[in-house]
Amino acid sequence: MSEDERRRLEAWQRELEAREMRVQLREAAMRKRQLDRYGAPSGSEERLFDLERRVWELGRFRETVTESAWYPLIQGVRRFADGLLPWGTRRRSFFLAPVRAVRMLAHDPGGFVRRIPKARLWAPGLIRPADPPPHTEERYRVWHRRRYARARLRAAAAEAADLRDGPLISVVMPTYNAEPAWLRTAIGSVRAQLYPRWELCIADDASTRTEAHAVLRRAAADDPRIKVRFLEENRGISGASNAALELATGEFVALLDHDDELKPDSLLEVAKLIRGEPDLDYVYTDEDKRSPDDRLIDAFFKPDWSPDLLMSMNYLSHLSVFRRAVLERVGGFRSEMDGSQDYDLVLRVTEATDRIGHVPLPLYTWRMVPGSAAHSDEAKPWAYTAARRALEDALRRRGIAGDVEHGPFLGAYRVRYAIDGDPRVAVLVRDPGDEDLTRRTVEGIERESTYENRLVEVVPPGPFAERVNDAVGGVDADLLVVVEAGMEVLASGWIEALVRHGQRKGVGVVGGRILGPLGIPLHEGAAVVGGEVLEAAGVMQFTLGFVTRNCSAVGGGLLMIRPGLIRELGGFDPAFDVELGPIDLSLRAREEGHLVVYTPDATLGWLHGPRAEPSRAERERFRRRWAGYRDPYYSPNLDPDEAYAVRLRTHG
Repeated sequence: MSEDERRRLEAWQRELEAREMRVQLREAAMRKRQLDRYGAPSGSEERLFDLERRVWELGRFRETVTESAWYPLIQGVRRFADGLLPWGTRRRSFFLAPVRAVRMLAHDPGGFVRRIPKARLWAPGLIRPADPPPHTEERYRVWHRRRYARARLRAAAAEAADLRDGPLISVVMPTYNAEPAWLRTAIGSVRAQLYPRWELCIADDASTRTEAHAVLRRAAADDPRIKVRFLEENRGISGASNAALELATGEFVALLDHDDELKPDSLLEVAKLIRGEPDLDYVYTDEDKRSPDDRLIDAFFKPDWSPDLLMSMNYLSHLSVFRRAVLERVGGFRSEMDGSQDYDLVLRVTEATDRIGHVPLPLYTWRMVPGSAAHSDEAKPWAYTAARRALEDALRRRGIAGDVEHGPFLGAYRVRYAIDGDPRVAVLVRDPGDEDLTRRTVEGIERESTYENRLVEVVPPGPFAERVNDAVGGVDADLLVVVEAGMEVLASGWIEALVRHGQRKGVGVVGGRILGPLGIPLHEGAAVVGGEVLEAAGVMQFTLGFVTRNCSAVGGGLLMIRPGLIRELGGFDPAFDVELGPIDLSLRAREEGHLVVYTPDATLGWLHGPRAEPSRAERERFRRRWAGYRDPYYSPNLDPDEAYAVRLRTHG
């Protein structure tokens, strides 16, 4: 990395620290404004405020615990207990039974006594395997253990036997001074594949470690499917990857780092998908990580193809499998993008083809070794400047005006698309019947917003869909924003952030981030599973709430759409009120082929006023209408009831 790049990266890191401080100050100011302007909340609002305060305090307590000197000891004891009484077993259930009984007795002695005669109802639970709590690493490890049980592997082996005429997959691996043990594990994970139609193409980038050379020579001697090329001079990771690619003869090419590993059914699952969809040019899978103490952690159950998420972060990454002809057409790896050469390649490949498939299973394991990106985001600082260049290059290739900034965390980016012209934006503030509340919201929008070509109109109280649809009919604007009264502007450029996406070709609906009184997220895009809306704010994997991405729906009191499109869709459906109406509209826009975009750059705070809850009849109407909808951005391995928790039932 050049000295100039190093200075820019250090400046960016200082900006990240300053940005985090500004966020904390903004949230503190928001809480103060809540009290100064509106007074203390009451009723249902007070309960929400109290709940958010408890969540905030719990987060602070967790930070205190994890930073204490005792934390490593506590973790060691916990891991010992988990090894002795693992989650997902009956042993754990029997161990937890007396603990639960004592806790219940201390909390409610009378309730404990009343439960005794009903033992036939709760006793069976004592012999069922104890499942770990949601949103814990143990939950994923139980999922993984069940998926790779012997019976499941035997069934997978039978499937592999039926695919002996499947495509040849060339696994491409560049190596440089690899740790011999990890290199053997990586090669062994390929040799252990249930799918037989593979070849392993390795290019050693002039390594100086003779032990690594010995491992490679032995592997090639043991298996004729392994090809090794020793480069005479160091070419860098892209040069070595291209050298390995030259050895490939398969129709498809899979990428594997020399210190990572594949699950035994990785290539099988890819081959199964290709057999079902033979026109696919690019397939990616989910991934997890192996910690230094050999635990599987950080499972990332990815969404299906999300072009906006790819412009925010390289969420595709591992395992990537390409049709070799497409790789050759785009020119392979580029050395000027070393550090983010895979990101650059994926950007170019997904411009060359839209035939993209996703296997929603974590089939690739990153090893968290010192110096790797899996171990620390700060391990390879030059990679982030290379990724930014790759995104800037992608904008130029696509003929799109815009700038690329580093995002809210390492490895994330913010693409600021240029605003075309000076579009007129109409902001419709829906009055729920509280004139004072609506006035405060309108005054805040006028005072805090920096986008000048706007008009703000109040939608009279009454049925949500009817009133908003009437207002749309009388508005002369290029873009329309619907805002629920009770919101406060937290980022002055919120309208600009919406416009940047609302103008884009193919985008139908845009939504933003809604924070509660203590700055805790209330809405960060919505998933729809089985006709139910999952508000996953604050619990999404890999901090997806902080980056621009595609989702099935947006709501939460903030939505942008073109007036022409809302008319084409028939407006908001009168069957749904303010909470489900925007969700339903988003889903109908998706049905017509439009993207729904969530951007955290448009952030509003919900500070006061009632939040309308859908009636039971309204929820049932919504459930009937959308029961068959499959959310492409919510993995089938995630729980339909507990948002973004691993579903303890194997998929596939």
